[in-house]
Amino acid sequence: MSSLRDKCFDLARQNDQRSLTESTPPPALKLVQLDLDQRFQFGMKKYGRSVLANDGQDYLQHLYEEVLDAAVYLKALLQEKKNNEVVSGRD
Repeated sequence: MSSLRDKCFDLARQNDQRSLTESTPPPALKLVQLDLDQRFQFGMKKYGRSVLANDGQDYLQHLYEEVLDAAVYLKALLQEKKNNEVVSGRD
């Protein structure tokens, strides 16, 4: 099975005119495309369908709740970074 990095390089080589070397990081857009594909596959497996407009779901509320979760994760990471800087003497 190909690694995510290999898939990124394959996609980049197919869609990008630049020549890539193994030391070149994959383009961010390609990484996002792979993430989207993985999320689609996950959703299909878990829910048996994709997200559809007008399907009775309150996607605005779902998004709001996801943003709140992201804010909590972000605050935890900021606090972790701050704690690490204090421990290492960089404040």
